[in-house]
Amino acid sequence: MVAGNHERAATGAIGTEDFNSDAAAAAEWTKTRISTEEKEFLDALAEVEHQDSFTLVHGTLRWPIWEYLYSPEAALGHLALQETPFGLVGHTHVPMLVVEDRTSFDGCQLFRLADGERVDLDPNMRIVLNPGSVGQPRDGDPRASYAVYDSEGMTITLHRVEYAIEATQKLMAEEGLPRWLIERLSNGR
Repeated sequence: MVAGNHERAATGAIGTEDFNSDAAAAAEWTKTRISTEEKEFLDALAEVEHQDSFTLVHGTLRWPIWEYLYSPEAALGHLALQETPFGLVGHTHVPMLVVEDRTSFDGCQLFRLADGERVDLDPNMRIVLNPGSVGQPRDGDPRASYAVYDSEGMTITLHRVEYAIEATQKLMAEEGLPRWLIERLSNGR
């Protein structure tokens, strides 16, 4: 696990002035509900982790908490700092793959990933993968999105699963969370 902007805001390690008002409200809601032990756990999370051939970061290596990896410019900036062949990121909540490609115009290629899509890992090819989000995918598909790493087969496979969106929305409404955060779950935005 690595820390992202919401983990840092939920513990008070960063303020919410750079959040939109709904995200700030959610962070403040979380801050009032986590225990001292949970706060300590979240505060102890690193912003960058290196495990075997992988680098894990919430945003990008240029700006671990905040930068969205949506563009070739952000991807190249991240890859310039990535010392391992493979990177995993999350901040955009969009399942996608970045492949370093020095022969392409942009220096890399960005691909959206579909349910069941498998990525073969070649240690001679540098990539960054975003598995999407279990709680709030933002690619227009409301199903939870995650990836499974097969260390023997050297693959990562993206998966989508249905979950009880309406039940989640009901609980969020009961807690008084912002309407926009509740409604966006239905359309995966």
